[in-house]
Formats: sequence, structure tokens, C-alpha cells
Amino acid sequence: MRVVDIAGQPVGRVENIVLSPVGCAEAAILTSTSGRLVPIPWSLMRVSGDTREPGRLPA
Repeated sequence: MRVVDIAGQPVGRVENIVLSPVGCAEAAILTSTSGRLVPIPWSLMRVSGDTREPGRLPA
């Protein structure tokens, strides 16, 4: 998934999601536009728009 900041500027892509032992989302791991892996607390993430990528089935 593509990730944008509050101003709508692209900041990277979600590469993985960290789950707690009981299966709750704890953080999203982003690959930034500079190529660095960056953990973002799940509480700061917001989902909007179409979350499906072209050619992929929705989860």
C-alpha cells in the first residue's frame, strides 16, 4: 500500500505489519522514499480510499 502524510505527499509503502501475540496490529513497517525501513505505530495509521492494488484480490 502507498502511504501519504497528512498533506498528501507520498512517504513510502507498507511492507509489513507487526502483530501482537494475540493478533492485534501494533505497527506498520514502511519502506520510505529513500529506501529505509521505518516502523510507524498502528495508532497513527489511517486507511482511506481504495486499498486494493491493481491485479490483486482484496484481503
